[in-house]
Amino acid sequence: MKRFRSFILVIGMMVFVSFSNAQHLTSAKLYLNLKQYDRAEASALKAVDKDPGDEEAWFVLGKISYELQKYIQMLGAFDKASAIDSTEYKTEIQAYRLKVWADSYNAGIKYYNRGRDTTSFFQTAIEQFKTAILAIPDSTRTYYILALTYYGNKQSDEAIKTLNKSLEKDPKKPEELKLLGQLHLQIAREKTDAKDSVGAKSEFTAALTAFEKLYELDRSNRDNIMTLIELYERLGMSEKSLTLTRDAVASDPTNPSFRYVYGVYFIKQEKYAEGIEQLSKVEQAGTDSTNPIYPDAVYNLGVAYLNWGVSMKKESENKAEAAAKAKKKDHKEDVSYKEKFNMARVYFEKTAGLRPNDPVIWQQLAKLYAVLNMSKEAKKAYEKFDELNK
Repeated sequence: MKRFRSFILVIGMMVFVSFSNAQHLTSAKLYLNLKQYDRAEASALKAVDKDPGDEEAWFVLGKISYELQKYIQMLGAFDKASAIDSTEYKTEIQAYRLKVWADSYNAGIKYYNRGRDTTSFFQTAIEQFKTAILAIPDSTRTYYILALTYYGNKQSDEAIKTLNKSLEKDPKKPEELKLLGQLHLQIAREKTDAKDSVGAKSEFTAALTAFEKLYELDRSNRDNIMTLIELYERLGMSEKSLTLTRDAVASDPTNPSFRYVYGVYFIKQEKYAEGIEQLSKVEQAGTDSTNPIYPDAVYNLGVAYLNWGVSMKKESENKAEAAAKAKKKDHKEDVSYKEKFNMARVYFEKTAGLRPNDPVIWQQLAKLYAVLNMSKEAKKAYEKFDELNK
């Protein structure tokens, strides 16, 4: 008999709890309709505390939290409701999530734009974008803007983490890949300046991975190709650099930038004839808005001929020395290297016309004039160098 009474008592308590919860939930709905949001929240919190398994109570708390602009609380409440029953309030919850995403994203953009003038606003923008991501976790665009904001706030590590999260969701996002590569490249250069060769190599490698993925998405982007070439050269991957430049020229033979990097590659490999062939085509394209690297091409043509001449001169001297040791009286010195020096002079003179205030050009010209026995010109070039170097 005692057991029966105890059972009745427990049942009675459950009914009381249920009634009490329903009363709190009814009050929450009433206050919500009356736009008395603080009272509505207090009642809804009591309702979910009394019965954490009531999905409607969590849903109502979420609606009230939205009105109070307590978005984190709102999202938590909706998550609780969806975990109990993922279908009943699904459409309404998604609508609220979209509202919060839009509100937070737009607020984030506003503070991001203000942060470019006053950096203290970046942190507020970051919080807004993080809330937007909680609302709609699959919005990769939000991750990208958040990464930009972290970068503006000088939090490169957080920017990289955010971009990686975005790329996990969609690995074929060119803007994200480009920014990720640029961030790693910037850090790599900073580590290089700090003499941290191991750290720099790691960052250069990470940058290379991002830019290679970007290249797979768009093989025609000139800036990306030139960045890849720089990274291949830095990481000692000359063969990949050659393949990339060769393929770029083959895909777009009229592109002067591709010709330029192809020519510079050959010069670095001491293949001067091949490098000059490519750079000459850049020069022949003329100087206009479609060929902004014309001055660089002219300068590197001078460098190519100069280095070629130096190499030939050294070879000629070695042969002369060998002939002298062998006491060959009929040996004739090969002075064809002077033709290369003369061509170098022509291109350095053109460069001086394009960059008249560059002291390095005048110094190089003075040396060439001296080698070519052009004493008057050498004197003037040295005077110009001294004038600019004061």
